[in-house]
Amino acid sequence: MTVSYPSIDEKDILIELRDVTVRSVTQPHLDWIRNWDWTIKSGERWLVGAKPDSGKTSLLSVAAGLVHAHQGTVRIFDREVQDLEPESWLDEKLRMGMVFEDGGKVFQELTVFENLMLPLNYHERLTPDERRAHVQSILESTEMDHIAGRSAAGLSRNWKQRLGLARALVLQPEVLFLDNPLGAVDAHHGLWWLKFLDRLMTGRWEWQPKALVVSANDLTPWMSRINRLALINDKNWVEIDPGDRNTLESDPLIQSLMTAKI
Repeated sequence: MTVSYPSIDEKDILIELRDVTVRSVTQPHLDWIRNWDWTIKSGERWLVGAKPDSGKTSLLSVAAGLVHAHQGTVRIFDREVQDLEPESWLDEKLRMGMVFEDGGKVFQELTVFENLMLPLNYHERLTPDERRAHVQSILESTEMDHIAGRSAAGLSRNWKQRLGLARALVLQPEVLFLDNPLGAVDAHHGLWWLKFLDRLMTGRWEWQPKALVVSANDLTPWMSRINRLALINDKNWVEIDPGDRNTLESDPLIQSLMTAKI
């Protein structure tokens, strides 16, 4: 199925990186990328393609403000945050959502419902009833209401990944980052993700992010769903017009990343 996400009318800059160097967290001597320039605007649907172990997670984490770049300028919602501690720009940080490949950052000892309530308890001025109603709507939208009372520790990888998505959606982020979201799920759940994101990004939900950024080892499921494309190629950031058929068909890295089917 071919899906074309419509552009949002406004084209304001949401995130801007200039001359950024990103280093590996586990291997500080290793640079994933140098002199990286990237701008994310409203209405953009980015696909970042790369082979495994190419630094996708680190790059998205820097763009989302979760970790500092080794050097360079990072501006998020028109505020330079590179040298700030997260607590000093919390309002801007909460306008972004990040879902890691392994579900990440969920609290294993809490139930699914409690995991979704947690960010609302800290960051939203809602009554308890309003918070519960909002979480219930997220559970129903992500089809997780039947496991709301289960511990996160007891979930399969498929459901942990979906819980990561649900938790990212609770605060209705303006920029949604998905780090290889299909890498940890089976084909059945992978199809669910694609259909859900189609509904979310085409305005068939009560809310939608201004921008979407997806990283992937396999480009195949995403090419009809994006309007911006970048590759991490031998530690270089390369932006490509996703409508340029000649480049898509001749670039060896693109071809190597379009093997699996969903």
